[in-house]
Amino acid sequence: METSTIIDGGTSFVIDSEKKTITIYVKTADGSSVKAEGCTETVIESGTESTLNIKSSLIILKGNIIEFNCGGDPYTYGNQIKSLNVQGLKNLEKLNCSGNRLTELNIEGLNNLKELACRYNRLSSLDVAHLPALEFLWCTANLLTDLNLTGMSSLKRLGCNNNKLEVLNLEGLTSLEHLWCGNNLLNKLNLTDLKSLTGLNCEKNKLTELDLTGLTALEHLWCSKNLLTKLNLTKALHLQSLDCSSNMLTELNTEELNDLQYLNSSGNCLPIA
Repeated sequence: METSTIIDGGTSFVIDSEKKTITIYVKTADGSSVKAEGCTETVIESGTESTLNIKSSLIILKGNIIEFNCGGDPYTYGNQIKSLNVQGLKNLEKLNCSGNRLTELNIEGLNNLKELACRYNRLSSLDVAHLPALEFLWCTANLLTDLNLTGMSSLKRLGCNNNKLEVLNLEGLTSLEHLWCGNNLLNKLNLTDLKSLTGLNCEKNKLTELDLTGLTALEHLWCSKNLLTKLNLTKALHLQSLDCSSNMLTELNTEELNDLQYLNSSGNCLPIA
């Protein structure tokens, strides 16, 4: 099977052989155009959405690209990209490759990357370790069983819901403000280092306990459809919304949650007030 390779100062990607056109967006650091190979168009203007007429299943783009969007409709797999290599784009800051058919994504060495969206693909593993600038990561709706977040101290938002994760290591993510990890296979979640967390969605997992100690900034918590038998909220005094429905809770104390505006605790074993 044809595969993408590292292109010095550029990117390469492989699309389905039956695909005739694809739509992409590129932006360069200085507004200069991008050179293209494998399609009718040989030059792509920076800062505009472009439709490429395909001549070869292997497409190569060269230029000082800082933003690259090759994402598509998640229901039709968009551009039907099967393989993507962006390691040659050393100045890349934003990448959206969602809604394709990617089974692997290598972004090693992209030290300027701030935003990555690779939702709705077929990725089984994703290694974003040691990307010092990454602030936003969206890898929702893949087939992930492994997600390496080592050294991601700048990460602010993480969406890894709708995967097959049994383990999620959040150690060192001290800047993380929002976490969506629902609809996985997690039975444990260590939130100790998440001092900046304001929103947590961990619904539809297999969690039997949830330790919120130290999460003093937490405002929104969605932990429905787990196996929780207790939920200690004494350290989460700034909660504004809480959905802990469909668990196995026998008691729930919300008396000190003066900021609480929304509560759903249905489907538990709580005494009737």
